[in-house]
Amino acid sequence: MRVHGDLPVTYGRLFNVLIYYLLIACVVVFLGPLGHIPGYVLIAAITIMFIVSSKIPLRFGNPLPGSLAGILAISITFLIILALGGVAIMGTNADFIDVLAFGILLQAFVACGEELSLRQYVFEDLDRAAGRKAAIALSAVGFALLHINSMLSFDVDVVSALIGLATISLAGVLLAVLYIYGGLLSAIGFHFFWNYLQYHVLGLGLQGVTPSLLDVTQTGSVLINGGQFGPEVTLPGLAVVLITLGLVWYYYSKRRVRRQDSQDAR
Repeated sequence: MRVHGDLPVTYGRLFNVLIYYLLIACVVVFLGPLGHIPGYVLIAAITIMFIVSSKIPLRFGNPLPGSLAGILAISITFLIILALGGVAIMGTNADFIDVLAFGILLQAFVACGEELSLRQYVFEDLDRAAGRKAAIALSAVGFALLHINSMLSFDVDVVSALIGLATISLAGVLLAVLYIYGGLLSAIGFHFFWNYLQYHVLGLGLQGVTPSLLDVTQTGSVLINGGQFGPEVTLPGLAVVLITLGLVWYYYSKRRVRRQDSQDAR
């Protein structure tokens, strides 16, 4: 046994996280063909069980910082892809109300399920077992690896897949930072708006699978438009996520310094 902060921890926590990853991987692989919602309901149930057994308190926090960051990040990514000729806007979907309503339901399940899983449980348990830096890195890599099944199903080429794994890993670090300083709802806000705007408003990824508000057609290189997978496997997506991570980290660092200065002045 060793002590991390004020909490006694054992390698049992690391073992719990490993078992959890294996269970979630099984859900992703075997329930994937049934659609997103059944899988995320089961993931949420498994996660809650592990959270309760590990006695991890929920940290809800403020959804606003993550939501604003997510909206800006995916919007800027789309504008860059549009400017580079990766997509062309052909019009709008006549059934936009149904499209947007379905998107809200689906992405609420996705964002809540994945953030409850990767940040509220995996990050917290790893933080207690291995320290904050290791928790951020391992939860981020695990987040990326869980997307391999989707990459395989969309026949993503090797170069795009490597870019995608790098982008999603960085996004995992970004989501961990939002969770640490803004709480679970901040991480959910970023995840929800990135996915919702990407798939159901801007039409980036899942071409022909999920309808979107904008009717767009893809042109040029997959490294620019992301093909069916989406902007996570593009160079613009990688650049925007990296810059967003830097800005969010800088923002919270400055806030921490100002709070410390304020306390010292009292």
